[in-house]
Amino acid sequence: TDFLTKELGYVRELNVDAATYDWRLPPKRTEQRDQYLTKMRARIEKMYLDNADLPIILLCHSMGSKMGHYFLNYAKANYGQEWLDKYIHAYMPIGAPHCGVSFAVKAVLMGSGLTPVIDLMMGDDEGAVLYRSFGSAAWLMPRTIPSNVIPSIICRQEGEIAMTLD
Repeated sequence: TDFLTKELGYVRELNVDAATYDWRLPPKRTEQRDQYLTKMRARIEKMYLDNADLPIILLCHSMGSKMGHYFLNYAKANYGQEWLDKYIHAYMPIGAPHCGVSFAVKAVLMGSGLTPVIDLMMGDDEGAVLYRSFGSAAWLMPRTIPSNVIPSIICRQEGEIAMTLD
């Protein structure tokens, strides 16, 4: 965000913000333990109001893209399509593992391969226990996206772009 704030004039917590989360947990648990999704909704609504009712762009990176996608489905189920249309201008995943990643299989089955640092610190048995303890591990397993999920890229209807990962 330094480039955005120093070079482009964005202001932290006004028109650019980060929504960090505990990536080891499955998304449902982040809501149960931390009220993460509820807090994200409140942050989005505050940014909307603080910026003259301008809908936000939900820009997500890597596994955060999966959390963003989960949030959009959560918001649609709990607050309705009208809430999404009002507060979200676009969802932009960058480097998203929506279809999973092959190294997750090796990490969970064999206990190595997630990161070289952890591989050096732990044996395969310890690594397998560690990786299997992450509730989010299932998110990274290779799979296909069901056809009934909302699009993976959402833009307002004025310039409608919809893309799914079939």
